Amino acid sequence: SVESLMSNVQGNISLIGSTKENADVYLRGLADFNTRPEPDRTQFMIMITSIYTGLDTIYWSYRHGNLDSDLWRRECNMIQMYLRTEGGRAVFEFNEDAGMFTSDFSQYVRSELMDDKTKG
Repeated sequence: SVESLMSNVQGNISLIGSTKENADVYLRGLADFNTRPEPDRTQFMIMITSIYTGLDTIYWSYRHGNLDSDLWRRECNMIQMYLRTEGGRAVFEFNEDAGMFTSDFSQYVRSELMDDKTKG
């Protein structure tokens, strides 16, 4: 169900704050992804990729009428928050280039959610 998908994404976000180390990797990855050591970048990519792929699946549910538009708008705000950071944008672009997202999700994010602040 879409509720369990949303719960999964929230669970992944909760894991970020579950330890000081995770929180540090997350915060540094958002702000300064490109200069982080490789282990930090890898850990950050795994964190954010799990969120983005969950949101891709939630978008599919939204497109098929299984999610209220107000709830989807909240998810869109989260996507835009990540895209406005160096790390969030880098992870999105890496995963998009690797074909990790559905084409509909990639197209939606690029056409509806990216703006001057999210394009870097």
